[in-house]
Amino acid sequence: DEVGGDWYFVNPDAGGKLSVQIADVTGHGLAAAFIGCMTKLALVAADCHEPAALLREMNRLLAPQLPQGTFVTLCSYLFDPVSGKVQISRAGHPPAILVERAGGTVKKLASDGFPIGFLDDAEYALDEVNLASGDLLIGYTDGISEAQNRDSDQYGIDRMAEAAASAPAEATSEQIVKRILEDFGRFCDGRILKDDITLVVLKRK
Repeated sequence: DEVGGDWYFVNPDAGGKLSVQIADVTGHGLAAAFIGCMTKLALVAADCHEPAALLREMNRLLAPQLPQGTFVTLCSYLFDPVSGKVQISRAGHPPAILVERAGGTVKKLASDGFPIGFLDDAEYALDEVNLASGDLLIGYTDGISEAQNRDSDQYGIDRMAEAAASAPAEATSEQIVKRILEDFGRFCDGRILKDDITLVVLKRK
């Protein structure tokens, strides 16, 4: 239980854009951690920042190597802090959440794409959104959204978005992560988690 298959990676490129990935390997524990390491190596070997092309190349490298029945869900996005544009692609991963500060609107960004390792020649859709000042983009693994409390209710995407949207306008990404995890802890009320949890919040200043 000390290791697992979730990971995230944040990397600024030479042009000042921010490349972000969040991934979840099927299973739990040491075996999932090993596959997670392989996936991270494939990310480096793919040597690409454009999200759809990155997922396509990672899948090409990994699909022949993964044990049968093992898959990796992954969400990748490329953020331009100057224009606010975000390019985003998804490989079977839970949809990213866009929280728009103006009006508190919440959108689920669910582009098409099979998990890594599902098909050798999988293709991935590329979506684009624009972040205004104060907008949030939340990436997470299903260990958070599908976690249950003592009444067997799921935490869910809506509650997570509400916790983020209710943060003060001046709150930093780090403070919003803490706010969501504190709300998540109150919801679980000491119930033992059955899955790894990972959370990444991007906020445009």
